[in-house]
Amino acid sequence: MSPTSAVAAMLGARSVALVGASPRPGSFGERMIIEARRSSARMHLVNPRYDDIDGIPCAPSLAALDKPVDLVLLGVPDGALLGELKAAAA
Repeated sequence: MSPTSAVAAMLGARSVALVGASPRPGSFGERMIIEARRSSARMHLVNPRYDDIDGIPCAPSLAALDKPVDLVLLGVPDGALLGELKAAAA
């Protein structure tokens, strides 16, 4: 995939999973939610610490999502990044 087509795929995503979504004010996870709300993509929140965030259901893992997504955004600590990247690729 060329860089141009990769960017086009990101910008054209109809659904996005936000791994590491968080309600904590000022956190990267909160910022992901704020930015994703600006798009028309359907948001899927992923964080095992929460059942929901602001009334939006939160899945404990990518594998627990009921539908595949077009784009996965990872906002997790460095120690969890490789595992989440592998889950996203699957």
